[in-house]
Amino acid sequence: MYLRHDRFDEPKESFKQIADLIEEAGLAGAGHTIGDIGCGTGEFLYYLGQRFPDAELKGWDILPAHIERGAERLPGAALHTGSALDPRLIAPDSLDVALYLGVHSLFDDIDPCFENALSWTKPGGAVYFFGVFNPYPVDVWMQFRRQGRPVDEREVAFNTFAMERVATYLNNRLGVGRHRFIPFEMPFEIEPDAEDPVRTWTFRDEAGNQHFTNGVGILQSRWILEIRP
Repeated sequence: MYLRHDRFDEPKESFKQIADLIEEAGLAGAGHTIGDIGCGTGEFLYYLGQRFPDAELKGWDILPAHIERGAERLPGAALHTGSALDPRLIAPDSLDVALYLGVHSLFDDIDPCFENALSWTKPGGAVYFFGVFNPYPVDVWMQFRRQGRPVDEREVAFNTFAMERVATYLNNRLGVGRHRFIPFEMPFEIEPDAEDPVRTWTFRDEAGNQHFTNGVGILQSRWILEIRP
């Protein structure tokens, strides 16, 4: 998906809101290192480089093709190939900000993501997860298959973890009051993508409330999770 589209000059609204939070936390200036785990082709790092030119930017992605594309657009960033689940990927206490944007829903267990991010982030830093979390006390694991693909060719992209479960884990791990869920709402509507029905779009119900959905036929509750180790 990231190789088919080039949105470096069209930053996502989530990019803007998370960058605002990083700036508010005082972690965007010289001497601060921001790491994007699962960075894709580096679109968010590109935006951060424009917003925070004095920060040190690093990115990791599992696909070498993503890193190659990112290196073309971000010559000043340090980009590496590696798995978000590998605890040895990044040195402990080396990041001021760790980012997991749209990544955690790819995995069956979110705990390794939390443990790695907290290990890699300095005390006083910040960790930001963005994506789907469930306000109901239910964890959901999901697979889907696009029409025309082999029966065994299934994809995972929308595993959803209960906010209650996440809160219990983080409260036990860090103490109460060290994280918060920030609701994410688009300032405009997103139309369905005719070429890719799995990509998210929005609609409003009769009360005017905005909802996220996509071609797998589910509603998505999207949040920014801020953690302060």
